[in-house]
Amino acid sequence: TSNFCCFFFFNNFFYIMVNRRNITFTFLICFVIIVLFILIFQFELLNDIFLNEKGENSNFNSFPNNDNVLSLNLNALQYILGDDTDIVIDKLKQLGTYNKNSNENLIIQYVGNSDENCDSSDSINHRVEELENLLTEKENLFNQLVDIRESEYENEETEINKLKNEIKNLKSEKEANGFVFTIKHTFKLPIPFCLISEIFELKTTDYKTALMFENLYIQFSSKFVSRNFPIYPKTPLKDNQNEYLFGGQIILDKSVDDLFATITIKSLDSNIYFNGDENKFSIVGSKTDHDVRVVQMCNHQCYGILNENLPLAFDFGIVDENNRWLTKSDRIFIKTGENKIFYIKPFLFSKSIYDKQSEQAFFATFMQSHGTTQSLWISSDYTEDFGYKLVIEGRDTGDFDLVIELIIIFGEQENFEVGPDPFLLGAHINHDFEHCEMMRHTLKNLPYVTVTGEQPPYVNKKCIDFETEGRWVRHEISEPCSPPICSGDKLSTLISEMSWQGTRNPFVYLPYNCYYHFYSPEDIKYCAAEKDIKWILALGDSLLREVAGYLLSIVHDGDREKFHSCDLELGDSGVRLTYLVWLDLLEATLNQDTHLFIDTKTGTRNITYTEYILKYYNILESDSSFVFNADREIISLGEFGDKDFEIQESSPDVFIMNPNMAYELFMMTRESHLKYMNELEQLVGDRMKLNSNIKKKIWYDNPFVYGQAHGGTDHLTEPRHRLFVEDTRSIIENMGFTFYNTTTASSSRPEDNWDGLHYLRTGGTEWRGQVSSTLVQVILNYVFEDCIGDPNI
Repeated sequence: TSNFCCFFFFNNFFYIMVNRRNITFTFLICFVIIVLFILIFQFELLNDIFLNEKGENSNFNSFPNNDNVLSLNLNALQYILGDDTDIVIDKLKQLGTYNKNSNENLIIQYVGNSDENCDSSDSINHRVEELENLLTEKENLFNQLVDIRESEYENEETEINKLKNEIKNLKSEKEANGFVFTIKHTFKLPIPFCLISEIFELKTTDYKTALMFENLYIQFSSKFVSRNFPIYPKTPLKDNQNEYLFGGQIILDKSVDDLFATITIKSLDSNIYFNGDENKFSIVGSKTDHDVRVVQMCNHQCYGILNENLPLAFDFGIVDENNRWLTKSDRIFIKTGENKIFYIKPFLFSKSIYDKQSEQAFFATFMQSHGTTQSLWISSDYTEDFGYKLVIEGRDTGDFDLVIELIIIFGEQENFEVGPDPFLLGAHINHDFEHCEMMRHTLKNLPYVTVTGEQPPYVNKKCIDFETEGRWVRHEISEPCSPPICSGDKLSTLISEMSWQGTRNPFVYLPYNCYYHFYSPEDIKYCAAEKDIKWILALGDSLLREVAGYLLSIVHDGDREKFHSCDLELGDSGVRLTYLVWLDLLEATLNQDTHLFIDTKTGTRNITYTEYILKYYNILESDSSFVFNADREIISLGEFGDKDFEIQESSPDVFIMNPNMAYELFMMTRESHLKYMNELEQLVGDRMKLNSNIKKKIWYDNPFVYGQAHGGTDHLTEPRHRLFVEDTRSIIENMGFTFYNTTTASSSRPEDNWDGLHYLRTGGTEWRGQVSSTLVQVILNYVFEDCIGDPNI
């Protein structure tokens, strides 16, 4: 009606005024009409909220006074009307459609166990019985027709399938006929921004009722998205407790692009019914002092993934070994030197909806206090009875926040195989940090961890090997390094200056049985001379390029942007620094139809190019180098296309390598990677071990993979990375490499990962990233051993 009236008046006024050629008056009248249209539209929209199932204006006084009445706050009203709320409420009172109780709540009818609003359980049972009898008759007829005519056979088969589906749907309806109520909700949401809204809280003083709440979930339905959200415990479920509290929360993102939604609270258990007894059960509004909207909106776009059929972080919780849910109201107590086991598992409703998906999740876990950040171990294997095993180890004393992040689903999915591709759920989607990742992939309402006992002393010994067991400890930026925390200069080495966000980091990485020295350019020059280190060679992917990028930054030299190779002296240290990317895999990504050394259809990598490079740099023997032209004999790629590689007169003193692991993960299969590594082992044999000119042989394992830095790299995942390493670590060590595990130091620092893959950001005056710069300093500690610089300075 409002639309027709507004159109009629607007059309006629516009026609009359234009003919009178009074443009100013025309626009004034148009403005008035538009304002009236908006007010009428809002009033009718509000009126729609108070329509019963028959489409009539609801008389709230005539509602039943228990099962079908729900008391809510004025959120929906405020969303629509804003400052005009009181005016419209007065109008509603005159119409007799609004009851205002002492709590300033809006009374709405909801769908419960009522004959008015849904079929009773008995009627559904009767209908199911009728259909099952009919199905039996049809199946008998079907068996008789099999031998008669194929066309009738097909018709009856179709009819039987329809009956089976109808029975299945009715049984599903019966199961959902327990606790159900529906709220029409309108969001004043500036799509595509994200939104977090605490819809309501469920409160009870009855333990058995609280246990039944575990069966409840929120069904969110809008025009383009249907999504289920858990109703999660906000207080621990312990017997003899005074009060039990559950929360209902929704999270929206870019995939929700319409303003109207229906929120339905449902139960997985058809036997759950509530009679509105406030002593047993009540619904209370969200806890807000002033803002009744209880909406938190992000000022950034949020990549839409709610429309994906995948579990998110809010679908999971934590249980102890007795399978008891733990919440923020709990506290885990652990003594130093003690381990405790917990499990991450999906809530009951989440497991029923996302069964297989929830068994293919991968998490990052750590705990963090004011002074310490410690990584934790969690299994990537799901056990049916418990979930994902989490081990919390008591190391440093203090009170810790437990951090559990859901990184990816189907992360182990093999390349080139039929099946769901790995799906990144939170951080760094499309090369950008996702501002809603804390809501969508960080588990909430987790218990605190308190580690008690005697604080283990720091060990006053310099690290001379790759120590993977350690933690990040707080060390104020203004405080100079001194053992047993660290030695050297944090500032000149950019350790504390190296955050890619442009901020300083008051943390250093400290192993449990030694400390690291931070080598300045002067220290590198002195110790390289003392240890006779003249040449450092690094062969690998962009993660290994960070070694060269950081070393060039601290001597204020070299390219500040991305590069595929470098070969220069490191400042005035007298040390030659060479870096080269594995061009066979890089070529395959750029020229997939003309590459020479990898089959992108099967992921098979030819060992020939690897053999060329190892021989050229005298890795296998000290005199195997040869002259070749990159364009003619090896590969054609940009800067290398017309370059003649000259004979290398010696072997490098320090050889750092990875096989382009980042490229292998998204281009190769687990089987093809193992085949390549076996061929590499056959090629190298004992020859590299016998090459005494190479003093240090380091296999640089990639840091923790939080996301995908580039499009088309879905299979570049941390779960696949772990499988590849698990398959080949013994091969790596058999060839004579020292394996450098960088995962422990990087897995607890997601904020220092700038694009999901890299920890050192290019550009500016230096390459920035504290984690990566620390990892390179660890290499220097291994190379220079007990030397820490000129003792006279």
